[in-house]
Amino acid sequence: MEMWLIFAAIAVFIGGSAVYLVFMIFFPEWVGITGETALKAEQSHRGDVPHEEGPDPLKGVSKSASGRASGPPESSNK
Repeated sequence: MEMWLIFAAIAVFIGGSAVYLVFMIFFPEWVGITGETALKAEQSHRGDVPHEEGPDPLKGVSKSASGRASGPPESSNK
């Protein structure tokens, strides 16, 4: 019946996928993929400061250099 419409839709899908694939390979930042350029920019913003271990998002506690947990005291209900 309307086979040309189905073939046109399939052709548009395949063509769009091919264009997206080309952008993924040659221009990753344009399609939301972090490429080498973005990674280099992130590293330059960090500087020479080593990454410090931050608080655990679930507990709010981080480990100190001695290996003991520091942070809010745990409550004990007896």
